[in-house]
Amino acid sequence: MLLGAHDDSVIGSPGADDNASGVAALLEVARRFTTLEPERTVRFVAFVNEEPPFFMTDAMGSRVYASMARRRGRSDRVDDLPGVARLLSKRSGSQRYPPLLGLCYPTRSGFVACLSAPALVSGVGWSDHASFRRQGYRAVMVTDIAFYRYPWYHTSAGLPDRLDYGAMAHVIEGLAESTDDLAGR
Repeated sequence: MLLGAHDDSVIGSPGADDNASGVAALLEVARRFTTLEPERTVRFVAFVNEEPPFFMTDAMGSRVYASMARRRGRSDRVDDLPGVARLLSKRSGSQRYPPLLGLCYPTRSGFVACLSAPALVSGVGWSDHASFRRQGYRAVMVTDIAFYRYPWYHTSAGLPDRLDYGAMAHVIEGLAESTDDLAGR
């Protein structure tokens, strides 16, 4: 099993949301695993080169890693953390979606999504999990759905004071527990 996050941000953005929050979650779950003895190996990986100018190229860190893992015959399941600390809100209209998906889901942003949807859904194929899916791995993206919720996504205003740390703590707790379950402890 592999839990990953990318450790870069777009030029001009401090990257608190994308992706310091994902890396922080990755590190915290990894820290909790230092005292556990799971049945399955769990790899914690921070990928480089997820953002432009490397995004969607063969130099993208997750593409390089996934390709190497496939050549070595690894059969990891992959969970990708592209940002997990954006605002949660009970306010109606605080959550947006790609076309048509909004008909099926809540208009309030009080959730985190585990996405394994078709790439034609805008944004679903834009993170590291897609590199693993291309190699035939089962992969999901754990996300607060980026620009559909967070108005400062990939901007110079994406600062640490605009993150919801309470929500992030809840996400990390759930992520740690589910990773522990999947690792078969």
